[in-house]
Amino acid sequence: MDVTLIRPLDVFDRENILEIVPLLEPHFGLPDDNAHAAGAPPTLYTGNSTEEKIGAIQKAAIQTPWYHDPFETNFGRDRSPSPSPNPVASSSSLVPHANSSFTKSVTPSRSAAVRQPPPRHNPYSTAGRTKALPSNKGPAKTPRNKFSALMVPEMPPSIASMADALAQVDQGVVPYSTDSSDRRYIFPEPALLVNTPYADRRNKLLHHWMLLADGFIYMLTQHPDPPLLSGQQWRDILEGLITKCGAVDSRVYRRSDSLEDRIRPALEACNLPNLTNFPAPAHEIREFTLAETQEIVWQVAETNFRFEFISLDKRASRRMRLAEVKECFAGHMLVGMPLEMSKLGWASTSLEERHVYIMRTATLMLDWTTKSACPSIIRRVADRRPWSQGEMEALEIAVCQYYTQAFWEYFGRAAVVPLRLDHDLEKEEGEL
Repeated sequence: MDVTLIRPLDVFDRENILEIVPLLEPHFGLPDDNAHAAGAPPTLYTGNSTEEKIGAIQKAAIQTPWYHDPFETNFGRDRSPSPSPNPVASSSSLVPHANSSFTKSVTPSRSAAVRQPPPRHNPYSTAGRTKALPSNKGPAKTPRNKFSALMVPEMPPSIASMADALAQVDQGVVPYSTDSSDRRYIFPEPALLVNTPYADRRNKLLHHWMLLADGFIYMLTQHPDPPLLSGQQWRDILEGLITKCGAVDSRVYRRSDSLEDRIRPALEACNLPNLTNFPAPAHEIREFTLAETQEIVWQVAETNFRFEFISLDKRASRRMRLAEVKECFAGHMLVGMPLEMSKLGWASTSLEERHVYIMRTATLMLDWTTKSACPSIIRRVADRRPWSQGEMEALEIAVCQYYTQAFWEYFGRAAVVPLRLDHDLEKEEGEL
């Protein structure tokens, strides 16, 4: 027998074995050439080579049907509309309706409709006239506008149609969801890695991410409850502030304590049970080239985009159709995308190639329910007729605008949009 199965004997009496099935050779294994030549079967990769490990992840990403929706815990609580009545492909499975409280929350009560008299003016009241205390914290930092592309050399080039659409999102539309978890991210918001004018600090952020990236990939692919972290939590991780710190009763301590507990599986997957070297000493941090920096940021952005796309489609269509959504991505993968994908699909410079993926996305959008009206040109994808160059360009703009607007309506924040790489790639398989 080529394969030996080892299983605990004490669980046999608790298992319900339905069928004895033949063993199948895994398609995502990396064969040992010497062993295979001797007649032995290929084995799953278990070594420490980063390049071979990424190769195994890429193959597994295509073959393995797993998918954990990080936003699923909020899916039943969000204020989502009724599902679209439009027909869908028979291969799509329905998602059960949630007991939404949307209609209850928007219906005013009788007491709320009664006009209250204005408060009487008291000229001797001291309310609102308290003297401001001097502050030594300096001026408050202005938060970055996440609906606008970050214009720094270390940021990969934007896809023009997506960047323009993100900047035009109507934030005046009230989102369906008010859950703070929907404002969180599965990976860092890409700009966090490079949004600093200081090279030493940027190298530190990239260094810490490279140390922990494999662990977060593990939590996405293997852990039953992938973590959703806020922007502040991701900033702490990138700064290396992941151990308990501060006074026990302080907010800083509570935040660091919660963060370390939440990412513990990722730390263990990276063989980092001891965090005494975090933040990393300056002499251990190397300098990242411009190309390396852009490649890391691209893969972080691409992973965020693909997982967010699937979660949005699930909410907007009320269907779980993973296979159809993956067809909208170059390579049909969710994690471990090779760098060559940064020039394909949505990132292609060829309008005709982009149109293939735009059409697939537009077809899915026919089933979406949103507060904003679906652009009429998207409805025309059902005609299945040839498109002129001008029509393809107009459809791409409409799809990008509808996607970014719908994401705002369901998640209440800016979507992470895909980027592209323009520089020549030295090798096909990149590293996170």
